[in-house]
Amino acid sequence: MIIKRIGLFCLGLHSLLYGWTINSLVHTTDAQSGLLWIPLMFVDFPITLLPLWSSEWWGYSDWINHWNNHTLSILLSPISLVFGILGSLWWYYLPLLRLFMPSKWGNAE
Repeated sequence: MIIKRIGLFCLGLHSLLYGWTINSLVHTTDAQSGLLWIPLMFVDFPITLLPLWSSEWWGYSDWINHWNNHTLSILLSPISLVFGILGSLWWYYLPLLRLFMPSKWGNAE
């Protein structure tokens, strides 16, 4: 039960970081705003390898300029979907991995 609470706390913390990043991207006019994804790359390390295999990672500025609606283009970008959905799920299920550890490492119930 406590592991689910830890998972929900991590999910909430990650969602706040993701929301802050999206808010910053929507309200900026800086040409290098795509660099705001860098902190999430370190936080979601195994998940960040997924967009690197995709050609969409390097075409971020083309994706943003393709749509007429700036906010919608940021929310539907492949990077945003990977970090927003998969990253949040990763942080929710990460504490559950402790249940599968051997008992000599202090398995939590």
